[in-house]
Amino acid sequence: MKELDDEKKYFKAIKKRDNFECQNPECRNRGKGKPVRLAVHYIDYDKKNINPWNLITLCLGCRIETRYKKEYSQYVYEEIVRLKYPNDWEHLKKKRLKVKD
Repeated sequence: MKELDDEKKYFKAIKKRDNFECQNPECRNRGKGKPVRLAVHYIDYDKKNINPWNLITLCLGCRIETRYKKEYSQYVYEEIVRLKYPNDWEHLKKKRLKVKD
């Protein structure tokens, strides 16, 4: 139970980082002013990889679309996170790859 609570808190922090909005620039739900259910998506599809640069907030509709466009989605969402959070991206990539400065 504790792990589940920690995961929920962590995912909420990712949603907060992304301003509680779907990060897909082509999302059909953006700017409509209606409540949308959000999910945290694993960009590389590895649920064990919970690094912030591997997580992005999507609405459920956009998250479902990732199932049918895996390579495209992975590339697009990785670029969005990299461009939106450049300092975190480089720092976290180095840390994950264990590259020393």
